[in-house]
Amino acid sequence: AMAALLPLHAMYAVTLWKNIPFACATVGCTFALWDLGRTEEQHDRRSCFVRFAIFSTLLVLFQRNGLAAFVVPALALLAAAARSERRWAWGSLLVPLLAVMAQDIMVARQGVVRVADLAVRGLSIPVQQVARALADGAVLSGEQESDLASIGSVEEIVRTYDRHCVDPLKRIVNGRRVEFISAAPWRYARLWWSLGLQRPASYLAAYRDQRSEEH
Repeated sequence: AMAALLPLHAMYAVTLWKNIPFACATVGCTFALWDLGRTEEQHDRRSCFVRFAIFSTLLVLFQRNGLAAFVVPALALLAAAARSERRWAWGSLLVPLLAVMAQDIMVARQGVVRVADLAVRGLSIPVQQVARALADGAVLSGEQESDLASIGSVEEIVRTYDRHCVDPLKRIVNGRRVEFISAAPWRYARLWWSLGLQRPASYLAAYRDQRSEEH
């Protein structure tokens, strides 16, 4: 209840749109770990493992990139578990992984096509930073132009760039270029890294501008 009443949480929640359940699951995992760290009574500690299993399952099901968010809490859970609680800890980690596998099987049987995979969903900040560097006048080398070509032209990316919202650029990537990025992610990592060395101030500005709408 205290966390729900904090003004900062309320301000953040209005910007999450469909991600509100994902944020709630994240908070649930956090409090389960917090309680595990400060509770010594065996029954209460086991309830923490159960709560973690429930909330971490929601975490990985509400968003596909929840698997990436699951890694650190999972390591924290293993670190906090006593030797006699290892089976409870591993059981808590196995539940969400089995849930993801079951989800994938059901999705495949229904013939649902995923628009964007985990790699592309993680590009929100990097694609904004690359676009900001181009908007600020970064001059591309031949290698950088080649890496960028399968995503779009400099003119298209600069024209689409919105400094407070990544969605216009994500529509370009998700609509036409997913297969290129998935096939050779190292090329886009190289482009992001090399442009960042050229324009670090642009990268910081892109991060600040996108996040400023949340605060």
